[in-house]
Amino acid sequence: MLILQHYFLAGFACDSFPNAQSAMEALQSDAEYDLVLSDIKMPGEVDGFGLRNWILKQHPGLSVILMSGFYHNSSVIEQISILEKPFTENQLLDAIETAMAEKDSAINNE
Repeated sequence: MLILQHYFLAGFACDSFPNAQSAMEALQSDAEYDLVLSDIKMPGEVDGFGLRNWILKQHPGLSVILMSGFYHNSSVIEQISILEKPFTENQLLDAIETAMAEKDSAINNE
C-alpha cells in the first residue's frame, strides 16, 4: 500500500485490488490502465502468474510487472521478468520505465 501512496503523490493514478479476480474485473471495465504491478502470491484462486497469463490473452498491450520475495534463484525468473523483493524505489522506477518503453516500442512497431 505504501507503493501506491508514494506514486499517487508523484502524479501516477493508482488503483489497488485485494486479489487477482478483482483486478480482472476492473480490467474488464471501461477503465484504462497502462501497467499492472502484481505480487505473485496473493489471496484467492488466481495468483500473479495466472493474472499475468490472463492479461496476456485478454489485454495483450498491457504491461505487467510481477514482484515477489519468494522466487530468488528460481528458473521462473529466467523465463519471466520478476522484480525481487525487497527492492528500492529506483529499481521499481526502472522496472516501470522499462515496461512502458517496451509497450511504446511495440505500439510504434505496429
